[in-house]
Amino acid sequence: MNSPYVLLVDDDPIQHELISALIASRCRVRIETALNGIEAAAIVQRAACTPCFIVCDVHMPDRDGIEFMSFLHSRHIRSPLLILSSARPAIVRSAELLAGVKHLRVVGVMNKPVDLEQLWAAMMPFVPAGVE
Repeated sequence: MNSPYVLLVDDDPIQHELISALIASRCRVRIETALNGIEAAAIVQRAACTPCFIVCDVHMPDRDGIEFMSFLHSRHIRSPLLILSSARPAIVRSAELLAGVKHLRVVGVMNKPVDLEQLWAAMMPFVPAGVE
């Protein structure tokens, strides 16, 4: 598992399907999905390289996005991170501030339902060349 990959962390399987389809249609990169921070941490720990991009929801069961961001910080992982949430703006802003304090590389914050074109625009500079 040493090829570039995008890590999608969200407890909503529909988000996985939509975002995975977008990525698969536009670039040559492996997609790893996790339903919570526990699964995401396991993926990162067993991978030979860090993700080229992370999309992370804030509210998830078992281990939420904020706890996963703390995990990233503890492992010195600075992959580009896009925070995704349907939470109130104040909660999302707090997550973004926490990520900044932990020196994570936040490249955007988006509300659900996600605008796929806007998501792709945020990801494009960080993923391998797309398929034309």
